[in-house]
Amino acid sequence: MQNSVASAGSKLNCTKLFGYQINNKDWVEMASLLTQKQSICVDGHSPVPSDWLQRARAVASEVAATGTTPRVLTTLRIRKPTDHYRSFYDWDQVPRMNQKWATNVSLIEFIMMTPDLQASTLLESNRAVLAQHRKGATEPLSASECAAALETAADVDLLTTTEAMTEMWPVLRRLTEFALPEEHIHEGPKRFGCCGPAVSLLVDKVEQATRTMAPCDWMLYEMAQRATSKLLDEWRTLSDAKE
Repeated sequence: MQNSVASAGSKLNCTKLFGYQINNKDWVEMASLLTQKQSICVDGHSPVPSDWLQRARAVASEVAATGTTPRVLTTLRIRKPTDHYRSFYDWDQVPRMNQKWATNVSLIEFIMMTPDLQASTLLESNRAVLAQHRKGATEPLSASECAAALETAADVDLLTTTEAMTEMWPVLRRLTEFALPEEHIHEGPKRFGCCGPAVSLLVDKVEQATRTMAPCDWMLYEMAQRATSKLLDEWRTLSDAKE
């Protein structure tokens, strides 16, 4: 899961990219650049402030009070739960196990220990850090917590899935008016082994585990799929009308 904020001033390209961790000093610098009518891009990766969406809009309001009206576009990319868990496991758990910093667990066991990891991170970015140290919850999010995560996802300007970004890139370019790259290079779907029946069995087990322990993650992903399909349909209709 990734969240980003693109704030457009008078220029087409981003004057500065704020990436990975976003700290208080970064928000101050964002406001300063926007006041100078500079264009910025923000690609937030945990840990970022859990209220990143509200803070992005607060920065816009702060800048608007100076007489400059920035245009802010917020986006959120949701990853397929099976891929997200495999990626987090490979990136965090495996190296920790190799260094003897963590108990050896399988991917399935890891999923069972970190329920609704993507939705939890959306609610509180520090949850991903807690997951690294096995201090997370042992049950999926409650109905009210999941509803809060879905509400946040519904509140962004552009909700999509990680794998759909290639198709969404022209849409994002049009919405931001940035001279964004023609291509968006991203990691493909995860493979769960080499070949043969054992792989299919593992895929089934991973999906079953995520369906059990990460139901809100799946709701988020399916919501992002619907939003992507709807926007691309509207985009094609608009493009056809112009031809």
